[in-house]
Formats: sequence, structure tokens, C-alpha cells
Amino acid sequence: MLLRLLICQSEIRLVARFDFTLGDAEFHQETLENLKTAIKKTNKLCSVMLDTIGPELLVVNKGNHPIPLEADSFVVLTPDQEKEATSDLLPVNFGGLAKAVKPGDTIFLGQYLFTGSEATSVWLEVLSNICC
Repeated sequence: MLLRLLICQSEIRLVARFDFTLGDAEFHQETLENLKTAIKKTNKLCSVMLDTIGPELLVVNKGNHPIPLEADSFVVLTPDQEKEATSDLLPVNFGGLAKAVKPGDTIFLGQYLFTGSEATSVWLEVLSNICC
């Protein structure tokens, strides 16, 4: 499956991530109210991403090495977890991904999922869902 990295490095997008695997409804409501206050005070928009409990798409990086990715480059996601993770090829833990997406869809790989760093996330645009 061929994908293109969407966000160019010069763009800055604000996203608040709510991790529903931790905390209760009251905690998340308070956090949302704090975010609303911050948005009003700074006059800057901020997206809200809800991270719910459920299946996650994980990159299988058996070498535990950083995987540098460049904006507007191309990368292939493969269900073959025996492959080495590189900047051009990312093995994933979901064999049915090619059937679950179509060209034009967007895939988000969040923190820790491909580099092990909390500060890294990527948006991928699906160009082809033809599997190996």
C-alpha cells in the first residue's frame, strides 16, 4: 500500500489528544473546558483528537531504531512483519489494512508508533491500497 506523507514541515497544526484509556469522564470534561478557555484566550484554533480504546495500527520496528520520514515522501505499509522497517517500508500489525482503506483516505500514526518518540506523529494519504 503506497502512501504519501501529508504535513510539510513548515506547517504547524494544533491538536489536543484525549487519551480515553486513562481518566474518567469528569477528568476529560475538565480538560476540554480548559482547552476551550485556552482557545478563547489565545484566539487560536485547536483540533481535538479522541484516542479511544480499540485496535491500534502499530509499526513493527524490530530493530528499535529511529525511522526518519520526510514530508511529501512516499512510504509503503506492509503486513509482512518480517520485513525491516525503513523510511520507504513500514511493516504494520494489521493484515487487513489494505481492505479497510481506499485511495484518498488518511491514516494517522501517532506518538511512539514508529520512532518511539512522544513528539512524533505523521499523517499519511493513501495513494493505493493494492497489497503485496
